[in-house]
Amino acid sequence: MKACVFEGDEPDYYYGIGNLNTRGSTFWGVRLESYLIARDTETGLISWIFFDILSNTIIAIPSEGITGPNSRNAMFTTNAKGDIYLNIKDDRSDRELVLKGNLQNGKLRRPEQPLWVMGNTSIGHVKNISVRGDDPFAVIFDPAEVGSAMDLPAGDFVISRNTLVPDFAEQQPAIVACFPYTQHYIADSPGCRTYVRNTEDLIGHYNRLAQMRDIKTFSTKGIRRLFFAGLVVSPLISLALLILLIIKW
Repeated sequence: MKACVFEGDEPDYYYGIGNLNTRGSTFWGVRLESYLIARDTETGLISWIFFDILSNTIIAIPSEGITGPNSRNAMFTTNAKGDIYLNIKDDRSDRELVLKGNLQNGKLRRPEQPLWVMGNTSIGHVKNISVRGDDPFAVIFDPAEVGSAMDLPAGDFVISRNTLVPDFAEQQPAIVACFPYTQHYIADSPGCRTYVRNTEDLIGHYNRLAQMRDIKTFSTKGIRRLFFAGLVVSPLISLALLILLIIKW
């Protein structure tokens, strides 16, 4: 569907690429997230649809569960001159994005609120990385987190290599937006969904979470326990089979 990135802009069809340094309860690292924009047929909300994820830290993908990093070569940083550098490559293919830009000519504007507020409460996945019955998930946050963003001149950014999805979209950016501050989100755990009706409902969810003193976050401890249990159980099973074979022989 057509959408606006900033208020007052002409709607258009966009293939979005989000680049971020992120830290969660179980991971931290560089992520490149590719999105399409669609409308949820159940709720009617504008939705971000994950098209692809590259990262040097763990990733949650419905079709694969919690998976390891797929991009050991992942760098996203800035310098004191306002330059931005991004270089990220898929370990398993030649898919890669390399760009350089600058923040100095950016102007603060108000992002399109239905997209940036409610769209973040209805996040789904394209079919090839989802599973049957895959529900969208929500991130809960203070809407002020997306109250303003820098509108950066697209001409100040040069993509020297873009092999993410050849021939799917224009190779150079049409719009560049930057949130020049740390954003804080509480995401649904994999397999869970928080239904958010509107902005007021989102604020209500956020306030309730902010007042909680004992929140159990998603943890990889269970996965590690299963992994080490598997290391122990597998040799025991092999030993038992060997004993059975010897006895039978």
